[in-house]
Amino acid sequence: MSRPALKPVPDYAGPVMPKFYYYRGKAGSDRDWIMKRMAVIPRERQAAVALEYEKRYLNKNTGFGRKLANEYLQGVAAEYRDQRRGAA
Repeated sequence: MSRPALKPVPDYAGPVMPKFYYYRGKAGSDRDWIMKRMAVIPRERQAAVALEYEKRYLNKNTGFGRKLANEYLQGVAAEYRDQRRGAA
């Protein structure tokens, strides 16, 4: 018995996102904030940045994982945003 062929999945056009980030219902999520910053980072760097964000976010030793992760992402995004503005 053969299975029907799988339909190809259309390419996702949005930025690569970390798997873990702050989410507490619709009113309390970092998702949109993260998406805006990931969008200015070149696609080839997004996976590495998302992985580093997750590592910092899940850091249980400090108790400030969310803050550390968001500061990291803000810094990386600012570098690429400044490069874009300088090149324009």
